[in-house]
Order: sequence, then structure tokens, then C-alpha cells
Amino acid sequence: MPRKPTNQLMFKAVTLGFLGAVALGTSPSFGAGLEGTTRDSFIMSSHRACTKTASVNPGFTGVSELNISAYCLCFSLYIADRVSVNDLFEVGSVTSKIRLLAANEAPKYCVAHIPEYVEMLGGK
Repeated sequence: MPRKPTNQLMFKAVTLGFLGAVALGTSPSFGAGLEGTTRDSFIMSSHRACTKTASVNPGFTGVSELNISAYCLCFSLYIADRVSVNDLFEVGSVTSKIRLLAANEAPKYCVAHIPEYVEMLGGK
């Protein structure tokens, strides 16, 4: 399971009002992913883009905002755990790596784990 976002990130998310109530905390690292403020910024940006895209995607018609937020949080964390800072500076690498993760692994994983992320966001 991808690492939970940092307490600082979750505070920012609540302040911005797009994650709602969340369970704060951290968990062990998954290999070489993004860290610190780079990770937090990536997750915030990715989550924001994901929820915006999902809100106009016909594939998400009838899906609750909480489930969309949970899916997008999972998706953002999944990629943040697998992309290095070096990847962010190697445009060709990060583009192909993120596209591969976004098109294949992340959606499958996140659809299967939505209930865990709903719980992380404070839902039932």
C-alpha cells in the first residue's frame, strides 16, 4: 500500500477543502519515491488534477465525491511512491514512467483498494 501523506500535506489538503476529514499519520516508505515538500506538492497537484478530470469524465458518472477523492488520493500516492526526484528532472523518463504507471498499474491497484482510502479520508 502506498505511504500515507504527511501530516503537513493533509493539513494543507483540509485547508484547501478538497479532501475533507482525513486520518493523519505516516507509514513506512515504499522504496525510492518522492520525499518531503516535493512529494507533498506532487500529491497535491496530482490529486487536484485527478479530481478535476474525474468530475467531467463520463466513466465516473454516479461515483460519489468521496470515492473519487479516495481513488485520486490512491492514484497520487501510488505514483509518488514510484517516481524519484531524478525522474522529475528527466522529462522523457518521468513522462514515460508516469504514463505507464497511470495507464496500467495505478488504476488497477486503486480500484481494488478504494475502501482503504475512503477509510483514510474518514469515510465509511
